[in-house]
Amino acid sequence: MTNYKEILNPFPLDDKTVFGKVIRCDKIDNKDNEGYYYVVEITLTNKEMISFDEDIYSNDGLLNSITKYALEADDSFRNKIKNSFEKYNLTDDLNWVFDVVSDYKKDNKKILKELKKIYNKFTPYFYEFSAIVEDLDLGEELFNYYHENKYCEFILCDSSQNKKYNEHIIKGNLIFSASPIEVRNKCLVITDNTIPSGYLNRITDKTLFETGHSVINISHRDMLKNLIDKNIPKKIKKIKYTMFNVGQGLCSYVSLNRNYGIFFDVGFTKIKRDTKAFLNKDAFKTRIPKIIILSHWDLDHILGVSYCNKEIYNRIWIAPDINEIKTKDRSISALRLSKYLQLREALNNFGILPSSSAFKKYLFLINNSFDGQTVYKNKNIILHKGYNDERAVNGKKYSNYKNNFGLLLELKNKRNLLLTGDTDYYRMPKSIKSTMFNFLQVPHHGADAGTPKYRPLKRHPKCSKKCSVQCGLAIVSVSEDFNSHNHPKYKEHLKLLERYGYEIHRTDEDGECVINL
Repeated sequence: MTNYKEILNPFPLDDKTVFGKVIRCDKIDNKDNEGYYYVVEITLTNKEMISFDEDIYSNDGLLNSITKYALEADDSFRNKIKNSFEKYNLTDDLNWVFDVVSDYKKDNKKILKELKKIYNKFTPYFYEFSAIVEDLDLGEELFNYYHENKYCEFILCDSSQNKKYNEHIIKGNLIFSASPIEVRNKCLVITDNTIPSGYLNRITDKTLFETGHSVINISHRDMLKNLIDKNIPKKIKKIKYTMFNVGQGLCSYVSLNRNYGIFFDVGFTKIKRDTKAFLNKDAFKTRIPKIIILSHWDLDHILGVSYCNKEIYNRIWIAPDINEIKTKDRSISALRLSKYLQLREALNNFGILPSSSAFKKYLFLINNSFDGQTVYKNKNIILHKGYNDERAVNGKKYSNYKNNFGLLLELKNKRNLLLTGDTDYYRMPKSIKSTMFNFLQVPHHGADAGTPKYRPLKRHPKCSKKCSVQCGLAIVSVSEDFNSHNHPKYKEHLKLLERYGYEIHRTDEDGECVINL
């Protein structure tokens, strides 16, 4: 594994200049006390990371160059590889690459096996900052930065050393992840400095993490269906669903006939005090699914990939189109993951031209032509897409558009289950609004997601008597500790579900949830 901490210097010993953009700044009413506070998320990078991303993940970077060299043995690719090896002190680790073509005599399977070992050393990392800001003037300043959609220069320092700065100090959690996930208490100090144009142009370069050719629209639905059908059992007899206790995040695993699996989100907490979640992190490594579905691209729904078996990157990934997220809301970490998945797709088609009928897609970014539509359907599994709609309902906005254009998964056997991600009730597709579900993953960690319409089915579809097993469970994936939105803050949401007949299972209180459908 590449020593990311040494190369990228995410936790400097001394104060350090970093660059960041506020991608979230929510004003939250504090119902326990008077007033309100701001929940802030800042996507970060530094000078080392800017260079590293260009050198490794870009179209002319190390990963693409190694693949092209293995195909063509061109000296121009050789020089790029050599320069990257020397720059990051990787020569001893990867010095065999120049001999791989001649050694294997164009045995594509053997070359591909060795190339995957290299790619596994450069899996994507995450670098983000989150904070609760009670200083209302500072919160308002950050709110303006968010709407201005601009990168700012910050000073990153330890909380114990911030006394030398008089103002503009944001105390929060710095998240760095390249397995393991590390969360440290740090401070960001806003400076009045302008980011040098050379760095700013490189940060905002839209071509670096470009994934446009992975986008599919509704005309590709049959192609996607055929591929999914090949990766799940023809006859599904048993469906086992597990919601892991990952703290303030969401990670679900669906087992089909025991030997076929689907991840629905691979999230993990951003909160250092979620000790139970960190104790459960090894559960990721033991699951190697056929398909990974991301409800959306928020960090708490993708961060757990850092703990997953590297084979997960050779599987089918289905997610909303990250290119449709507004620039001001995009996380660099999420963009880095999507780009890496596209590079793995090219690698898995080693020696096959993208125009060839033999080329297999692995990354499917579902665009807005699917809004409110069914993405995939068979007897037991239905994948839906929510509505990308920012209009208020009854004068109020619930989830934001990044949540609402997400994917929802419906599972049906003797009993049925709906996985909602963070989509609010008003933006769910019409085709499922009238359906009743035995089991419901409560949207958005129990936040105010509108008025639920669902009531639990008390009978199996083919039963004449009441079920002998529990039918009617609403599951909330939520932190054991205080989290930024204090979920499930809106107790009326859970109380209403209880009044409808659901029992509530909270991962913070009840732990992991396992259901056999």
